[in-house]
Amino acid sequence: ERDQKGGYDPIAFNNDFERIIKGLDEGYVRDAAEIIHKRISPDDLEPLRRLQQRGCHLAVISCGSDLLIKEFLKLEKVEAELIVAKEIMIKDGKIDGI
Repeated sequence: ERDQKGGYDPIAFNNDFERIIKGLDEGYVRDAAEIIHKRISPDDLEPLRRLQQRGCHLAVISCGSDLLIKEFLKLEKVEAELIVAKEIMIKDGKIDGI
């Protein structure tokens, strides 16, 4: 709600995001990717697969997290050479920070 009202600067958002996810098992990222993957029609990602088959190099720019994007693309069997997103650090199988 604060973000939609323009009262959430990027630093505050990242601090809150990190506080919420810190300590979670990294398996939660895979679970979230599977939930998102089930909600998207295979037809929606067909253009990405066609580009990849033609030898194009894909890049993803997102406000999301790198691990979520990587897990989602793995489920879809699509590769991206470059992912620009929040980097989530893992330590001992737990999310340690962004």
